[in-house]
Amino acid sequence: WRVDVTDGGTEYPGTVWHFTTGGKATDPVPASGGTADRSAGVLSWSGDALVSSYDVYFGLPGDLQSVGNYTTTSVSFGDLATAAGQSVLAEGSYQWAVDTKDGSGTLMVAGDTWDVIIPEVEPVVIEDFDGYGDTSEMLANWGAGGGAALALEDIYSSMQFDYSGASDATLAFSPAMSWTATGMDTFVVSFLGYETNTAADISLTVSDGTTSATVTYPQSDATTISWWQKWYIRLSDFSDAGVAIDNITSVEISVASGSGTLRIDDLRLEVPGCIAAFQPVGDLNKDCQVTIEDLIMLAGDWLMKDFTVSPDTSDDDLLLAHYEFNEASGALASDSTSNNYHAAVTADDPGVIWNPSGYNSGCIELVNSVEVTIPAAVFNGVTNEVTISMWVNGDAADYPDKVNQFVFAAGATADDESSWDNAVWEIDSADAYGGQWNHYAAVKNTTTGVMSVYHNGVLVGQTTSATDPMEGTLANSSVLSMARFEAGANPKVRIDDLRIYSYALLQSEIASLAGGSVIQPIEPIYTEYDLDDDGFVSLPDFAIIAQEWLEQN
Repeated sequence: WRVDVTDGGTEYPGTVWHFTTGGKATDPVPASGGTADRSAGVLSWSGDALVSSYDVYFGLPGDLQSVGNYTTTSVSFGDLATAAGQSVLAEGSYQWAVDTKDGSGTLMVAGDTWDVIIPEVEPVVIEDFDGYGDTSEMLANWGAGGGAALALEDIYSSMQFDYSGASDATLAFSPAMSWTATGMDTFVVSFLGYETNTAADISLTVSDGTTSATVTYPQSDATTISWWQKWYIRLSDFSDAGVAIDNITSVEISVASGSGTLRIDDLRLEVPGCIAAFQPVGDLNKDCQVTIEDLIMLAGDWLMKDFTVSPDTSDDDLLLAHYEFNEASGALASDSTSNNYHAAVTADDPGVIWNPSGYNSGCIELVNSVEVTIPAAVFNGVTNEVTISMWVNGDAADYPDKVNQFVFAAGATADDESSWDNAVWEIDSADAYGGQWNHYAAVKNTTTGVMSVYHNGVLVGQTTSATDPMEGTLANSSVLSMARFEAGANPKVRIDDLRIYSYALLQSEIASLAGGSVIQPIEPIYTEYDLDDDGFVSLPDFAIIAQEWLEQN
């Protein structure tokens, strides 16, 4: 500021003097109108040395609520959620402001109102095993203890955990991780066991470098469950035991005894909300309570029932290749269509691969050394539709690690299977199908977006958003083998009647290839509301909802 003087005619400019006002909160992070970083878990701003504390306000536009008084220049999502009346800060558009106060608690400067977008709640991935090129890279982060042996299982990007006696696998963090700032309240780990494993307890130990806490999975036979389990553990189970959740130094997964193999994947922090394991049977919309919304959903599928699919003949004019495998010898599998896409067969002992006991006459018997190489030209005409059909006969005991899932993937980007559309069938008990002939068909139609898996003519897996085209001209030769999968000592599987079509077969046509009429269950492809599993959405299902009415978990 400056004071000028005048003598009535002449003006004499004064000296410019400076002073500093009380500080104002500035430079919000994110900038006004921006999207917050949920992984950071805070909103922050720039303060001033003259300021003693800050009053923070937050809420929906035009409805700011007091969050609290802070001596630091940031506020956590947890405090913001409390001010907004939420257990976890929900996604949406909000406003916030920061007032400054002096040492006596007197308001210095009222803050500007800033706009902020809070993003969708997404899990915080601690470990997903996707970034490792090989086992040695993974072991740079993971340590094996006791009788454990760890390896990267690269087909599905998980960790193979072989255990013998008391065994453990430990992931250390340097620097330590703060789980508090994430706003998450639950630790989740996915694991898969095998029926051949010894039943044993699985435990998880979390440490802050000084204090540790251990939680044991509630099922003592978890190591023998041969499908993926999601284990949810509240962070409060660790903090209540004295672990500093804002300073986590390690996570340890351990098996108490016995021997076998586990798969470990996807260690995350989440806000799981309604966990499937705790849902009432009648909770159809998965919000952990049985209300009128569930009744409306049941009504939408009312009287739906299992149905019969009658066989119909497929269009063999659109059959690209057909391998009957009726050869008795040689290194060639003949294509019986006029396209003459004959396949080359390689084996350590070609004399034992041709088996007369096929589904229809002869078949080929695959062992570890056998590869059937189908010419690339077979798929040249494939763009929007394809069907692959075959008969398979194998023993589930030969493949202890890979018999619980059928995956069909198809796309256009060469050498990038991870980006392809896929349809999956999770098999409850593969042993039930072992030692007998089973028909499988995989179908994709990018025009309708439907991608399907059929087992013995029954639709068992489906995706309805498979719209990525299949550019068959990008295909290399295709190899039929079992070399990608771990197996027992002398594994083998017989294959017969492999067909490749340039169109999406109807279920009736697939039923014909599979041997005749089939009964198509409505669960789980067509509905999930057959609550009593009788193949009919009717009064007994309504009775289940009525019995659980207004039940909450």
